[in-house]
Amino acid sequence: HNSYTYLPYFKRIDQIRQYLESKVKEAVSSRITKVENIYEHKMNRVRLREAPSEERREKLKELMKLRDERISELKKSRKNLIRDYFRKMEYKDTLTYYLKMMTDERFISRFADEKDRETVQYVVEDTIRRARSKELEIEDLAPLAFLHSRLYGVDPSVRVKYVVIDEAQDFSDFQFYALRNILNTDRFTILGDLSQGIHMYRSIPDWSYLQKHIFKEETNYLTLLQSYRTTIEIMEAANEVLTKSPIRNLTLAKPVVRHGRKPVIKAYMGEKNLIKGILNTIDTWTEEGYTTVAVITKTAEDAIYLHEALERSTDLDIGLIGEKAVHFTERYVVLPAHLAKGLEFDAVIVSSFNDAYEITELDAKLLYVAMTRAMHRLSVLYIEGSNRYFEN
Repeated sequence: HNSYTYLPYFKRIDQIRQYLESKVKEAVSSRITKVENIYEHKMNRVRLREAPSEERREKLKELMKLRDERISELKKSRKNLIRDYFRKMEYKDTLTYYLKMMTDERFISRFADEKDRETVQYVVEDTIRRARSKELEIEDLAPLAFLHSRLYGVDPSVRVKYVVIDEAQDFSDFQFYALRNILNTDRFTILGDLSQGIHMYRSIPDWSYLQKHIFKEETNYLTLLQSYRTTIEIMEAANEVLTKSPIRNLTLAKPVVRHGRKPVIKAYMGEKNLIKGILNTIDTWTEEGYTTVAVITKTAEDAIYLHEALERSTDLDIGLIGEKAVHFTERYVVLPAHLAKGLEFDAVIVSSFNDAYEITELDAKLLYVAMTRAMHRLSVLYIEGSNRYFEN
């Protein structure tokens, strides 16, 4: 029914059910009236043609019985007709529909080019594997939410007039699209730094993409260059990483006029020397009164490895921030760069062990994120050969 097209699928079905029930009820009521009239006519004929007797009374009783049985059949058929029709429709949870869709290779191929056949096969196989393990990826959440809104709708109590998104550089175009449609609003404030976009496989290439494809109405675009976290010396070192990378057309941040110590850049021969250098740096900063110190690595694996090495070499209480960490209370922490986004520390040591920083777009952004977490002091300490941005 065209007047219900604005509704989510199952709410539309409910409206169609009510519509059909009313129409069938009207039709059955009309039919019942006809049946009543037919039998009333038959009974009147008996009353007019026959004198009062036991036989006439039995005939009238039989006609009334037949009338009532027919009316009962009509009422029952009305209920069964609607129930049996809608019983053919599947009513399942959103996740079931989503997994059915994402494991249907023929369905997904409709939206992919011929050259993407291997990618389609991988998506299907990976979805099947994760479904068996009852796992989802973060990339599944936006399409799940969007599909749920289209199937069942959004809770009426969820009324959002204005949306603010921070760290938006790692949002995909579909995440923006889903939020805009689910929340039914065009009023967004979107904040992000493309220099820190470490999930390039899903993130938008530039902000103009949102203006062209997602928010097609009039939008205001402002470029904010000032960085209030770091000193001039730290910001210049971080910007130098970006200039050495393959990234093009990035706007470099400008620090506020606040000077500090020049970052220490030092390579070490061997793991023991590096661990000693990290601990000496932590001791120095502790004596200078810095409250929070972070050691930031390129990968989670390096963070675990470095944390274990530090624990074997010191009595300091050093925390390890992993994927499931909600908060931390330790004064000293070790964490990978991708988990450092949005955080800030008095002093930061950027280190690399087994996973080297190469001259790639991703590595440049990870290194940039790690370096710009420091508010006052920064040291880049690494095993020789594991950070190509500072080899010379």
